[in-house]
Amino acid sequence: PKFEMDYEQDPFAAPTSAVPEEAYAEQTYAYHAHPWLHERHVQPEVAEKHSNIKAEARSQLEAFYAERATKKSAAHTLNTEREVAFKSDYEATMASPNTWERVTKFVDLAPKASASGKDLGRFRQVLLQLKNA
Repeated sequence: PKFEMDYEQDPFAAPTSAVPEEAYAEQTYAYHAHPWLHERHVQPEVAEKHSNIKAEARSQLEAFYAERATKKSAAHTLNTEREVAFKSDYEATMASPNTWERVTKFVDLAPKASASGKDLGRFRQVLLQLKNA
């Protein structure tokens, strides 16, 4: 125990220390003021474990950034291809003399449930009639 009580002599006396005050103060200061000293000098296996964890984390970060760069370049290439295809399709659509054909090209005419709950079937029917007229 840190403190021992001598009740036989004086029950109200201050406890006496089992460890000399100076040694206890030095140990406490060394651990609390410089915990990294404690880890590196008192517990070398902890320091080795920490360095292994840090090295593994660095390698995982490098792998993550390499994978991210590959995905980023692949997405860039795919987006460029899609943009070129869209522009060529857009130019072909805009070259059409029928105005309503151009409109229906940019409108989704597939029947589906409306978000507002209104039936848009008649609207689609009118667009298709104007396109074919």
